[in-house]
Amino acid sequence: YAYTRGCRRGFVLRYFGDPAATATCGNCDICLGTHVPQSRERRAPVSRTAKPVRRARAGRVPSPADQAEAPALNPHDEQLLVRLRALRSELARADKVPAYVIFPDRTLAEMAVRKPRSEHALGEIRGVGPTKLERYGARFLEVVRSADETDAA
Repeated sequence: YAYTRGCRRGFVLRYFGDPAATATCGNCDICLGTHVPQSRERRAPVSRTAKPVRRARAGRVPSPADQAEAPALNPHDEQLLVRLRALRSELARADKVPAYVIFPDRTLAEMAVRKPRSEHALGEIRGVGPTKLERYGARFLEVVRSADETDAA
C-alpha cells in the first residue's frame, strides 16, 4: 500500500508526521533488498481477432479459475446435475429471479459430486450460505437423496 522507492516504514511514518521517521529502517522489503518490482504490464496483450472457445449462457466467458475449480463429473453425477438444474430453474421461475441467484452452476456441480446427506454437509459446499441453506436446502437435499435411491436400485 505504500508505493515508494525508499524505506516503506519511513514513508508511512513521515506521512503521518511521526518524528521517529528515518531514512532506512533495516526491516522492510526495500531496506532488506527483497523487494521485487512489478512490471507495468501485468497481462499479455489480447488479440481482438481471437474468439473464445466457449461462452457461458449469460454471455460471459468462463475464466480459467472458474474452470479449474469446477469438480470432475462422472456419468451418474451428470444425471444428478441435470436434476439439480431442473429444480433450480423451477425455483428461479417461482421466485422470479435468474437461476444463478439460487445457486451457480459450480455449486450445483459440487453438490452432484459430493452428494451431501445433511444440511450441515450441504452448508459446507461453496456457494451455500445460511440464507440459501434455510430457503432451498431441503429441496436440494431431497433431489440428492432421491438420486442416491434410484442409483442403488
